[in-house]
Amino acid sequence: MRFKKAFLSIACIFALVFIAGYTPAVPVEVSAAKTAEELREELDQAKKDSNKLKSEIAELEKQNAPYQEKKAALQKQINATQKEIDLYQEQIDALDADIQKYQKEIDDINAEIDSNLAVFSERLVVLYTTGSFTSLEVLLSAKDFGEYLEKIQFTKALSDNDNRLLKSLSEDMAEVEEKKAVIDKNKEDIVDAQKAIQEKQKELDAQYTEVNTIVKNNESEIADLQDDYEALIDEQQKIQESLNEVTGNLVGTGNFIWPVPGYYKLSSKYGYRWHPVYGTWRLHTGIDISSSGIYGAKIVAADDGVVSLSGWNGGYGNCVVIKHNNGYSTLYAHMKSASPLRKGQSVRKGDTVGYVGSTGTSTGPHLHFEIMYNGNYQNPMNWYNL
Repeated sequence: MRFKKAFLSIACIFALVFIAGYTPAVPVEVSAAKTAEELREELDQAKKDSNKLKSEIAELEKQNAPYQEKKAALQKQINATQKEIDLYQEQIDALDADIQKYQKEIDDINAEIDSNLAVFSERLVVLYTTGSFTSLEVLLSAKDFGEYLEKIQFTKALSDNDNRLLKSLSEDMAEVEEKKAVIDKNKEDIVDAQKAIQEKQKELDAQYTEVNTIVKNNESEIADLQDDYEALIDEQQKIQESLNEVTGNLVGTGNFIWPVPGYYKLSSKYGYRWHPVYGTWRLHTGIDISSSGIYGAKIVAADDGVVSLSGWNGGYGNCVVIKHNNGYSTLYAHMKSASPLRKGQSVRKGDTVGYVGSTGTSTGPHLHFEIMYNGNYQNPMNWYNL
């Protein structure tokens, strides 16, 4: 008995020590995986953001278009101005050639003047030594050659040959002055032409730089927005992949629910009929669900699956096709607007596909609903007891 009590006491002590020294593990909080609904909300928000960016890009491109046009027009003007510059340069080259020609003529005339002056000087010496001229002091006191020629006494003392020589000298000097005036005028014209070209080119360059800066800034902003847009598209893809992982590659049950809850009237059954639009007998590949007030009614997925088509589909109008991965697929047509579902998106039975409308080849609001098996049309009413 004592042994039993002692054992129990020792056991209790060990138990207390164990309990006192034991530190329970703190549970690690693991963030719960996002639900399909949360992922869909994120996907919708990403789509809204990307659509907004797409609109902003389109608006910027629209605003940038006139500047692009103005830039192109200025470039044409600059090219035309360059042609003018080239033309003026040709004229300048031609004037330079004329200057070279005139300068040679001037040099020749100056050489002739120098020669005639030498001959005339010899004549003066002869006149002086022979005493034919007694007023040489007056002549030599003249201020310039013009005054020199105007001295009547000197002119009378000269022979006819001397007069002819002086006349030739005077004419040659006048021709030299005329040639120089032509050269100076040509040079002035060249300078004026160069200034006009430079001013025009400077003005065009300034305009082009201003417009080009605006274009580049807009293009840079567009490029940044485009990068953001592409990043959002990538994000959508990742969210879609996560959504697919959560929902899985859904396989339908083969049991279809009614696609327009609350509206069960058929305006056209499956089978051959006289088409109300085309006016021919043809197979009606599905059923038309129509009723008073059905416009805008919610359309739901008839079974689990993955969207294989979402968008405008010819005569079907706004349309969605869901592949149920069991051989079956269902089609929902004539919806009033594009479906919120996207190709590749997984959907559960009862998820909203869209809303009843009358788009495409339609005579009024209704849902055209089809069931196909391995690509062959089936009578949808085989699944419903109505």
